[in-house]
Amino acid sequence: MIGYYNYTVILTYLGLAASLTGILLLFAGSCPLPVAICLLLFAGLCDMFDGRVARTMKRTSMQENFGVQIDSLSDLICFGVFPACIVYRIGQHRHFLIPVLVFFVICGLVRLAFFNVRNIEQKYNPEANLDNCFVGLPITCSSLLVPLLYACRPYFILYGKGPYRNLLYAVFLAVTMALCAFAFISPFRIRKPTKKGMLFLVLLGCLILAAVILSYRLLARGGA
Repeated sequence: MIGYYNYTVILTYLGLAASLTGILLLFAGSCPLPVAICLLLFAGLCDMFDGRVARTMKRTSMQENFGVQIDSLSDLICFGVFPACIVYRIGQHRHFLIPVLVFFVICGLVRLAFFNVRNIEQKYNPEANLDNCFVGLPITCSSLLVPLLYACRPYFILYGKGPYRNLLYAVFLAVTMALCAFAFISPFRIRKPTKKGMLFLVLLGCLILAAVILSYRLLARGGA
């Protein structure tokens, strides 16, 4: 068996399994959107702590590099492909969303590749003087953005006026996802979260989950 098998990769595999389950169920048409969003939030939670879990074990250089690679490969599916599938579904499969979502995934891929190269540069070239920051918006932010987009849905579908409410919501999705894609590849810096920052993100995720459940109930009552 090639590869490395220890507890440091379990959270990465759990997040990937949750995302793939959501994608397959969305394709089958048997996955309610709140369930898919819960799976996305779970994948985001796994990704948040997988690095800290990995650092609890003394690993060889090969094991560390392996962990970095599988984390990025998993992130592309969990926070690139899976969010794109959810947005296409909540946008009611409007075709003009397709090029936007393709662009979103490509930008996520570029961002992850750049992160890997930068990580190698920082590790093997101390003179590079790279600080403890992310360059560009981390792709994992989509695990919070997409649930927020769903939570906004009742305000367009139920409380909006005019016959083009669904179209307006789909345009809103397209614009937001396009801006997020540009943020992936923009050269601004974001400091990596501290323990307090991670706690804040967990609490924010819980609030967003509550908003998703509320939105689902409102849409169900409104027949949407």
